[in-house]
Amino acid sequence: MRFPKNKYPIEVYKYFFSIILFLLLANSLLAQSKQKDSLNPYDYWAQRGIIQAVYAYMEDYKTIESKKSKDLSREEIEGMNSYKENYIKQIKEDSLPDIEALSGFLKKNNWGKTENNIFQPLYQKFKASDSLNFSFFEVEAIKNISEYINYNNVQREIIEQYKTLLAEPSESETEASQEMVVQEESLNERYQENQESIQPPDRNSTGPLFYILVFIAGLLIGGWIVFFISKQKIYSILQDEKFKYLNDLKDEGESFFFKYLGMVYILKKSKDSHKKSEKALIENNKVLTSQIRDLKSQKVKIQDSEFRLSQKAKDQETIKQEIDEAPISIELEPRAPEKQKTRLFFSMPDGDGRFNNHNAKSVNDGKNFYRIDFMESADHGDLFFLSSEKDKRAIHRLESFLKPVCDIENLSDAESSSRIDLISPGKVNLENDNWVIDPEKKVTIKLV
Repeated sequence: MRFPKNKYPIEVYKYFFSIILFLLLANSLLAQSKQKDSLNPYDYWAQRGIIQAVYAYMEDYKTIESKKSKDLSREEIEGMNSYKENYIKQIKEDSLPDIEALSGFLKKNNWGKTENNIFQPLYQKFKASDSLNFSFFEVEAIKNISEYINYNNVQREIIEQYKTLLAEPSESETEASQEMVVQEESLNERYQENQESIQPPDRNSTGPLFYILVFIAGLLIGGWIVFFISKQKIYSILQDEKFKYLNDLKDEGESFFFKYLGMVYILKKSKDSHKKSEKALIENNKVLTSQIRDLKSQKVKIQDSEFRLSQKAKDQETIKQEIDEAPISIELEPRAPEKQKTRLFFSMPDGDGRFNNHNAKSVNDGKNFYRIDFMESADHGDLFFLSSEKDKRAIHRLESFLKPVCDIENLSDAESSSRIDLISPGKVNLENDNWVIDPEKKVTIKLV
C-alpha cells in the first residue's frame, strides 16, 4: 500500500503541541498544593522511636539466640542489614523514612514475627496517640526487659529527648508572640490607610471568568485539532479500504458519534478474529505434531515386534530341524522319592545367633518369633521372622530378640515403632544340633 504525503505543514503540529504544553503547564501551576508541614514533636519522636525500637529488638534477638547457640539465618541477617540501610541510616533531624511501608518491608525480609510482635503493637499505639512514655514501648513479646538491653536503651533515649523537648524554655515562643502582636498592629494600620485610598474597581477590568473562558476555549480548540488530524491520518492510512470498512460498520449495526472511531472498532474486531484463528491453527498444529510423534513411536514398536517374531520363527524352525535329524533314545531312570520340607519354630536366638534344636517346636503356639524351613536330612535352611501382635515386645528387647540374627532397617525409629515387617529371610546352617545364622545372610526386617 502506498501512503500519501503529509499535506499539513509541520507548523500545524508545532502549534498544536505548544497549546497542549501550555495548558498542561498552567494546570500544574494552578493545581500545585502546599507542601506538608513538618512533623510535630509527638509524631516525629513516636515514629522515630518505633523505627529504632524495631532495630534494637533485632539486635537483642540476635544476641539472645547466640547465647542459645542458635545463629540467625542468612536471610534474617540480610534483612537486618537492609533495614539498617533503609531506615536507621535515613533518620534525619527534620525527616524520617516512610513508616507506612515498614510493615511490608519486615515481612518481605524474613522478619515477619518482629512485624507482628513488635512493630504492630507500637504502631497501633502511635495511631491511637498514646502518651510517649515507658508504657508506650511495652509489648507482650518482651517479658523480661532486662534481657533486651538495646531495646531498653532506645526507649529511654527517645523518652528523655521527647521530654527534654517539651520542657525547653519558651523564650522563643514569647518572642514570636510579641513579634506577631507588632505585626498585627502594623497590618491594622496599613489596612486603615489602604481603605482610605481604595478606588472602586473598574467594571471593564478583566476578571477570573475571562481566564476560565479562555481555558475552556483552548481545550475545545485543542480537542478539535486532535480530532481533525487523527481522522485525516486514519483515512490516509486506510486509503482504498476506507469505504469497505464503512460498509462493514454499517452491516454491524453499531453506531458511533465519529465514524472514524467506528472504523477503529472494525479494525480491532478484525484483528481479534485473526488472532483467534491463528491461535486455533497453532493448537491444531501442536495436536497434529503430537499425533505424528505417537504414530512414529508405534511404528518403531511394530517393526521391533515383527523382527522379534521373525527371529523367533527362524529359531523354532532351526530347533525343529535339529530334532528331526537327531536320533531318538529314551532312557528311563528310577525316580528318587521327593524329600519333604520340615518346619521348626523358635522363640528367640542365643546371643551368638544360634537356635538349639532342644528348644524347637513343630507347631507355632503364638509365642514364637522365628521359623526355620529345611528339607529332610539337609544341614542348611531358611530363617523367617514371624510378625505378630507381640512385635513391640521384640522391639523393646531388640538386643536379644533381633540383633543376633537380623539386619534392621529404620533402627533409629525403634522408640516409635510398633510393628516389624519381614523384608527377606536369612540362611542358617546345622552345626552340632544347633541352627547357626550365616553372618553374611541374616534376616532383613524393617521397623514400622
